[in-house]
Amino acid sequence: MEAVLINLITFASIVAAITMALAAVVIGNSETLAKYTPQITLVAGILVGFVSVPITDLVLIDRLYAGFLGGLIAAGALNVESIKTIFTARNGGK
Repeated sequence: MEAVLINLITFASIVAAITMALAAVVIGNSETLAKYTPQITLVAGILVGFVSVPITDLVLIDRLYAGFLGGLIAAGALNVESIKTIFTARNGGK
């Protein structure tokens, strides 16, 4: 049981990095899609978890759960990045 949780958290970390890259490509500089960043990252994370059959030996529900966790991690990281960008722009680049 403990080994499965370790594999799940490790895989969620990998999925988060892939999901952040996918979300950055999809969202780009679009103001319209930027409003939906959390939804895009969650869906991308679940999709990455779903198609990762050759990468890991986790069962489907564990891969989907890791994808969900990875999507949440990516959404939080992208949100923090956007808040820093807004704060820097308001303070004149300081």
